[in-house]
Amino acid sequence: MYLFSRSAVLADNDGLAWATAMTEHAKRATGLEIELWGQVWSPEFGRIAWTAMVPDLATLATAGDAMAADAAMTKEGAKGAALTNGGLDDALYTIVHGEIAPAAPAAEYVTAVSSVCANGQTGKAMAAGVEIAQRAEKITGTTTMFVANVTGIYGGVGWITGHANIAELEASQQAMAHDVEWSKEVDKLATTFASDPSATNSVILRRFV
Repeated sequence: MYLFSRSAVLADNDGLAWATAMTEHAKRATGLEIELWGQVWSPEFGRIAWTAMVPDLATLATAGDAMAADAAMTKEGAKGAALTNGGLDDALYTIVHGEIAPAAPAAEYVTAVSSVCANGQTGKAMAAGVEIAQRAEKITGTTTMFVANVTGIYGGVGWITGHANIAELEASQQAMAHDVEWSKEVDKLATTFASDPSATNSVILRRFV
């Protein structure tokens, strides 16, 4: 299973209506469950992302072809140049642990932490990443996906946790912050990831569509 993301930075609030329209065009053209997210209380204010889960790369390729051939979507997409800063950024991840059940309630918020495996530590880092996700799930009671970059920074990994609402997000954050064993284990496992502080980042996203 793969997670695909296409992101952009909106120039102003007017771009959100365009991004929402593009979401509906993409859903119609591809038949995929595509969601629109926006970063909140995080770096790169105004960054949005369209995301979709796909079972294989053939499905993703077919969806891309369908969107490229859709005249209405192409026309709407052309408006984006005036509504965004810079171009579009694509990212593709493989899900290593924690696939979300199809019947699971839709999340309103997502917390995402990204990092990079240390040189020569990829195998240990992947195992540590799964362990971190499992420990987070035990503390919060919420599924945490552990993903690995297919594209982008080589050795990049991430943890993605969905929250039904802002209260659930805050409760999860508080539970982890006050769990002494969690801090100890993360400190121990962190040695398998890049030591550069800038290599590890955390963002919060809110679902718009």
